[in-house]
Amino acid sequence: MRCIVIDVEAQEVKEAEAPDGLDAGLKFMQGVVGGFIEIAGHVQGTKGGVDTLYVDEEGLLKEKAGAFAFKGIDHQVFEGSGVILGLDDDSGDSVAAQVSLDEVRKRVRFVRP
Repeated sequence: MRCIVIDVEAQEVKEAEAPDGLDAGLKFMQGVVGGFIEIAGHVQGTKGGVDTLYVDEEGLLKEKAGAFAFKGIDHQVFEGSGVILGLDDDSGDSVAAQVSLDEVRKRVRFVRP
């Protein structure tokens, strides 16, 4: 399923394919963020729909390659990379992200290399 990766090491925002299935999807997300996932906030796309931004739950406790801020989720800077996926309201399962890549690129600001 389509997801958006915020890669602090490469300082880029890109699309990727997350595998289907709970275990495979979770391992993919944990690999992107570099640890256990937690919800950082929700991302509203201009076409409707709400996606979820996930980050490393212990990101502030670890030495990371960089950090990013996300316009619209103003409460903190996130240490390490992030991943955005959609959410099926009925089942609670992750689904393809609906927000556009360009929208996310406009909202992300990398804080340090």
